[in-house]
Amino acid sequence: MWTPTDGLLRYLKDVDVRMDALVQEQAELHLRLIEHLGVENPALVKRLLDTFGSAQKAAAWLLEDVPSLGSRRPITLIRNGEQDQVIDTLGHIQHGIPS
Repeated sequence: MWTPTDGLLRYLKDVDVRMDALVQEQAELHLRLIEHLGVENPALVKRLLDTFGSAQKAAAWLLEDVPSLGSRRPITLIRNGEQDQVIDTLGHIQHGIPS
């Protein structure tokens, strides 16, 4: 016999499956971002990976607003040719220097 709880459980399972797919898709997009950036600037990608340990974490950082960069996104600065600021900030992060 079907109960409302059965429907809710089925719905939650479907949501969980979709969330897993979205997380996987996001991870793949992060990897592609790092790969694309690596073609243009392999030294920067090496610094990102040394600092964050994984392409997913590095890509996530590139896409977030960073207070020490004036609340701008590192990827925006890189695209605008201001990658020196990003590299300096990575050095601060890597060596634990407050910005």
